[in-house]
Amino acid sequence: ATSHHLDAPPRLPPETVEVIQRESVNRVALDNIRALSREGGDALVQKVIAAYVGDTPRHLATLRDAVDGMDAGSVRRVAHSLKSASANVGAARLATLCKELEQLGKAETVIGADRILADMEHEFQTVRHSLHAMFEKET
Repeated sequence: ATSHHLDAPPRLPPETVEVIQRESVNRVALDNIRALSREGGDALVQKVIAAYVGDTPRHLATLRDAVDGMDAGSVRRVAHSLKSASANVGAARLATLCKELEQLGKAETVIGADRILADMEHEFQTVRHSLHAMFEKET
């Protein structure tokens, strides 16, 4: 299998990009990160986003293994971590999906986790597109 999903996403029409940005990423969260740094706020935001975009596929793969292995404890821990990271970059819908998965793990079950994880994987692609498009527009 190839790893095209980690490469830069293909270009989308501007009107599509605007809709994706509105729905998948809350810019206020990114502005809050930017405000943490007196100088180089944009650089800090880009570092945070690069780490998030780089780490999330690994978290999703770990979740997939945990769901397949019926490991509710790992599902809870990894979903919790990804929930926080997603909220930090303004990916509110993805954070909500992570919370749903985390709740399943807390209930010591993975029943229904496949559907939630599939939604998370899809939503991450949308978030990644949106974050990439935002920084392409700003630079």
